[in-house]
Amino acid sequence: MTFEEIVEALRAKESPDAIILIAENPRAQKLVVAWKTVEIRRLAVSDSCQSGRGPWGSIEFDRQQWYRHAGLSPFEGQRDAECLIANSIVYPDGTIHEYVQKFLNSLVAERIARYHSSKTQRKK
Repeated sequence: MTFEEIVEALRAKESPDAIILIAENPRAQKLVVAWKTVEIRRLAVSDSCQSGRGPWGSIEFDRQQWYRHAGLSPFEGQRDAECLIANSIVYPDGTIHEYVQKFLNSLVAERIARYHSSKTQRKK
């Protein structure tokens, strides 16, 4: 299987259950958001997906950069990052789990609505 096919196979297994892993974990939420900002470099080795290392063995990225972009220390970020990878919440192509993305979008919308509501109430 190609890198793209393996990532697609991971996406095909998505379920809303993944939200449980990040719903009450602000560090994991920050890492998911920051994942989209991390520079990922695909390796030229074409058979790394077949070597048993899977798609994660086909890329290079700076974990320290990931933690910094999330505003976390390496100590804070490492365990949650491993959980996100192991549970296919972040993908090696730089994308994230669809249900998790929708959940994070709803959190952002909720916070924006709360902010605007509080501004409106202060003006009265």
